[in-house]
Amino acid sequence: MSGLQSAISKLQIYNIAKKAGVKRVVQETAQNIKQEAQSLVPYMTGDTEESIKPKYFDGGLAATIGPRKPLGWKAHFLEFGSYNVLAKREIPARPFMGPAFEQNREPYLQKLRQELRDI
Repeated sequence: MSGLQSAISKLQIYNIAKKAGVKRVVQETAQNIKQEAQSLVPYMTGDTEESIKPKYFDGGLAATIGPRKPLGWKAHFLEFGSYNVLAKREIPARPFMGPAFEQNREPYLQKLRQELRDI
């Protein structure tokens, strides 16, 4: 019985350590995406840049990064483009979130694989 208790205890310690490692990788990557997006956003008033923030879920095991209201209400116009009805012209897209995500996707997956591989 003591062998079983020891194994369960080791699994719990392993689980706690892995969760902490995954949280660290998620937080590092979220900050990297935030910084990259802020560097790519077209500067007008700085509102969109300031509004880009990570939001963590599931105890820090997941995150979304993007413009938050109220300052980031117009970010989708910049990211995807729009049409100015008064000027009757299209305003081209100037993506910043998509490229920031793509630039950090593979490094994130590599770090996550490594974290889950290490014992």
